[in-house]
Amino acid sequence: MYGGQWYQYKGLTPHDFRRSAVRNMTQAGVSQAEAMSISGDKTDAIFRRYDIVDVSRKRAAMDKVGAFAARQVR
Repeated sequence: MYGGQWYQYKGLTPHDFRRSAVRNMTQAGVSQAEAMSISGDKTDAIFRRYDIVDVSRKRAAMDKVGAFAARQVR
């Protein structure tokens, strides 16, 4: 007890760490199968739930599409 009341931690949860781990593995180029094996995800749906796609990853993906399109114009 703390100050007569129960203390309840209000910070990060184990799921926060799992999301960070999955996102970091994906960004590092680890294959989905390897990342799922490490994180313990049993299905693609669970893996996708933890693999947060942020704006910088979306922009990088669109840059790749633009570079591909530019090569096709030749």
